[in-house]
Amino acid sequence: MAPQLYSRVCLVPLAFSLLTVGTSTAKAIAQTTFPFDVVYDTNVTLTPIPSTDVSKAFVSGFNPDADYGLTNFLSIDNYSRVDPDTGNLVFVQDPTKFGLQGLPIGRDEFFGSGDDKLFASSSATASFDFINRQLVGSGTITITGWWCRQV
Repeated sequence: MAPQLYSRVCLVPLAFSLLTVGTSTAKAIAQTTFPFDVVYDTNVTLTPIPSTDVSKAFVSGFNPDADYGLTNFLSIDNYSRVDPDTGNLVFVQDPTKFGLQGLPIGRDEFFGSGDDKLFASSSATASFDFINRQLVGSGTITITGWWCRQV
């Protein structure tokens, strides 16, 4: 009878260990920060969306000295409208933030002459400088992915 008792005692800790490992829900997330502070010379094209106060925004940018060789910037399928309180343009990527349905969500891409790319989401504001015929703005860009060619 002693051998049966011994095998039960051994199985209980083993079952408990497997249950503990199997039910662990903690995630480990690694994050590395690389400085990326670049100012791009940009061109902004706004195309009004009929029957709304919103425009579709396309932004292209270039900086020959950009970090990591990411000399080009594109902001595709973004949306903007004038904030009536400030007179500034507000740029977003999700058209539902402006009450629009059925339109694609925008994206940002940073790239250079090689195959490396960064993908991002962004929001921004800009003001009109009518004297110099410029749009002056800034925003927050969050890197959401990347593509690197494996060599």
